[in-house]
Amino acid sequence: MNQKIFNLLIYLVLIPMAGLNGKAQITDSIKAGQTIFFDNFSQDLTGKFPANWISNKPGEVVSQKNLLGNWFKMHAEGTYLPQLKQDFPKNFTINFDYIHQAIGNGNNTTEITIFNKPKNSLNDALFPGSYGVKIILETFIVSCLCYDNINPAVKPSGEFRSKIIQTNNIAKISIKVDDKQLRVFVNGFECLNLPQCFGDNEVFNAVRFYLWGSQAEPMISNFKIAY
Repeated sequence: MNQKIFNLLIYLVLIPMAGLNGKAQITDSIKAGQTIFFDNFSQDLTGKFPANWISNKPGEVVSQKNLLGNWFKMHAEGTYLPQLKQDFPKNFTINFDYIHQAIGNGNNTTEITIFNKPKNSLNDALFPGSYGVKIILETFIVSCLCYDNINPAVKPSGEFRSKIIQTNNIAKISIKVDDKQLRVFVNGFECLNLPQCFGDNEVFNAVRFYLWGSQAEPMISNFKIAY
């Protein structure tokens, strides 16, 4: 057999094998991740408040014909927190499906705050806990503000102006914390990137949805915290 043809045959065999090995490594990497909390509300009865959450206002699990699975509907001016049992590592992600339900033309904001708080407390302060970051979802704006109640100082903030969140449509939200860096994605698009958002020794253990002063009644599903 001609040497060039032989080399070509070897090349055609080895390349697919290399591709399969690469995929296996990626899969193993994904499996190595750990989930801190996950809730798709499949274990909750519709019309009832979800078992793994706490709040100072009513809320209910709903199911609709045009949506897959169960969703958690929050009521305006409520504070809602998943019941978490451990501190987060330095690097973690928060992912969830979000439906922005605007009521009229008033204030329709949903705030997601990641912060440090005493165990088993429901804190509805504007800037809860010792320190944290507040991420605000609106129809035309995605913004964030880092804060520190122990050592007050000017902290990083960011704003992205675009109608990336469509009212009554599903938006996939991803919040990534990598040591001091905060990144926020909507439907895979990076809206915010703050390289120096957090301090050296900041450890988080709480997430809340905050609707104070809002008329929105957002819905979420597939809420996951992982690292």
